[in-house]
Amino acid sequence: MYVYNMFHRVDMHQMLMHTATGEGEGLPARLVVNHKCVDIDLSRGVISFDNGRTAKHDAVIGADGIGSAVRKIIGIVPDKTPSTSTCLHANVPVARARELGLEDYSLNSGIEYWGGQGMSKIVLSPCKVSKDGPEVLSYYCFFPREKGTFGDEGWNYEASVEELLAPYPDLDEKVLAHLRVSEDIRPWRLWVHKPYEYWAHGKACIMGDAAHPMMPDQSQGACMAIEDAAALGIVFSKKHFRGDVEQTLKLYEAVRKPRATRVQAASARARENITERIGFSSNTSHKDYRVADEKNKLTIEEMNGYDMHEDVKVKATSLVPGDRASL
Repeated sequence: MYVYNMFHRVDMHQMLMHTATGEGEGLPARLVVNHKCVDIDLSRGVISFDNGRTAKHDAVIGADGIGSAVRKIIGIVPDKTPSTSTCLHANVPVARARELGLEDYSLNSGIEYWGGQGMSKIVLSPCKVSKDGPEVLSYYCFFPREKGTFGDEGWNYEASVEELLAPYPDLDEKVLAHLRVSEDIRPWRLWVHKPYEYWAHGKACIMGDAAHPMMPDQSQGACMAIEDAAALGIVFSKKHFRGDVEQTLKLYEAVRKPRATRVQAASARARENITERIGFSSNTSHKDYRVADEKNKLTIEEMNGYDMHEDVKVKATSLVPGDRASL
């Protein structure tokens, strides 16, 4: 049995900032805003910003999301196609739902899922947990692309409740009542990216959505980004780092790219067939069970039983001559 954790994105951001800038081994990170990267000298590690300033670092890590500037600078041009689905994300304050006497979905700490095998699906996860329980119900509402793409709206576009409800004319009244009082309704534009040829070039690399944008249907996008960060921490640790930044970034890529690419492909399959999702993929006795390739399906055991330290050890041995004896 494996532990399942859910984090509210805002809480995760705050935790990361406090950890990076707080006390601990090494120098604390310094958070600088209003610096847009426009170029990088990949051999020297010099970053040029749109405000005319420059900064030199031993390594440059592009954790700048799906529209990554660093990805473009290191020469990667995404090969992508629009997904068959669109998603609208909405939040419902738990206090508001209780005030109106609505079904209290906050009592279940697990994910709620409605939709079966169809393309229209709604996923609910309680989040922003305080001592009194979850404060927010986070709804992810998927529907066929032909019912709305929101492709022409800007990143800050907020959809209306009417736009949220339109794809679900037959929705159960309990869920419908929640969505009627939802807030902060935002489109999630879904694109299927083919794996990038590489993640590192010179003294720069990419991670997270910049390196492996994926469908949300395995709930692994943020998890893979966290694993990327962990891998960078391990390969640049005193145990493994031998002073060659470029070689170490190649080791990071060798460790992370195969696993993240596999999850990326499985996430795309799960968008079309929920049985490909981890958890569902183990329910082989279900009447609707079907996967594209039984030997290639993603499982909870594979995801949660992964030993990154062992993976780094194996990859370091094959990539770095003479490193075997030091591991």
